[in-house]
Amino acid sequence: MKLKHLLFIFCIVSLGSCKKQTSTKEKIASLAIAKKTSYADGFAVYKKENYTKLQVIKPWPNAVDTLTYYFVPKNKVIPEIIKNQKIIRTPIERVLVTSTTDIPLLEALGVEHTLVGFPEPKYISAKKTRKRINTGQIKNVGSLLSLNTELILDLHPELIIGFSSNASVKAFDLFERSGITTVMNGSWLESHPLGRAEWIKVFGYLFNKEKEATAYYNTIKKNYLEGKKLAHSITQKPTILSGNMYKDVWYVPGGNSYAAKLIHDAGGDYLWKTDTNTGSLALNFESVYDKAQHAAIWIGGGNFTNTKALANFEEKYTLFDAFTKQQIFSKDIKKGATGGILYYEQGSLRADWVLLDLIKIFHPNLVPNHQFHFYQKLE
Repeated sequence: MKLKHLLFIFCIVSLGSCKKQTSTKEKIASLAIAKKTSYADGFAVYKKENYTKLQVIKPWPNAVDTLTYYFVPKNKVIPEIIKNQKIIRTPIERVLVTSTTDIPLLEALGVEHTLVGFPEPKYISAKKTRKRINTGQIKNVGSLLSLNTELILDLHPELIIGFSSNASVKAFDLFERSGITTVMNGSWLESHPLGRAEWIKVFGYLFNKEKEATAYYNTIKKNYLEGKKLAHSITQKPTILSGNMYKDVWYVPGGNSYAAKLIHDAGGDYLWKTDTNTGSLALNFESVYDKAQHAAIWIGGGNFTNTKALANFEEKYTLFDAFTKQQIFSKDIKKGATGGILYYEQGSLRADWVLLDLIKIFHPNLVPNHQFHFYQKLE
């Protein structure tokens, strides 16, 4: 009987202890209202009257942990319930970003003036930000792999928006210890084009531009879905080869990847559409040739501007019908004033522009007046 009594007391105490340990987190979660995303699955936002909770669910590939941040307006007192959490005071007035894909979001929200530093800013093409770089208002803080720690600390950014290909974020940990919070941007891991564009909402919360961010995103989404509907009104779809060869390995987008979704939504018949991978496939030349020799269009070609230069680089390319019929289109040719490729800076946000470019390639009669934003035909 005594043993049973002790076990009963132990269970009660244990249950009470567990309840006490989880009550704070449960309370924080229950008080906030979820703001649903339409396509993004890499972040979640919960709103409360005096704070906003952001969860970055996919901060890097194969992430196990979710990163959680709390945004509290500078004119409000930090609620007692979240005082031990990672807190960011908004709106951000001094920011450092590490990817060119972040620049169009800042400019879209009219907060490019808050950017104080960037690694290797020569790759930035956006005109407003380029002007600020040229006048010395934005400092070069080194390279992404070798950030100038001393200079960054001297710039006193309130926030660093970073990204990482793995869980090792030692460079950012140093700034965290110095009191500079880092928010990890996982937009590049979104498999849907509109999911990547939707990350502008995160920037909206950081800069107190929520309404502007939502309106901007809704315009992109509307344009994209209208384009998709238009493309799918055509039953005849051209067969599409994608990717390029590098050292005898041809990298093509997986059938469930970002690039494959764009091809599908633009009304193309992607030859690897039945594949289930979200990343790239590394294939030998023979397997690509067997499958895509007669493909109507090739989305690739690297940074070559004409087919002659492409053939001089790799003679095997001339064996494809898309080469002989000059149906090769590249996104790597159009560049900004200092050499940055426009697609890699703007394409992540402007999914609608990318889609319309592809529709123009696949079904030119559907959008006769469209001018290419990113793609260019190899002559």
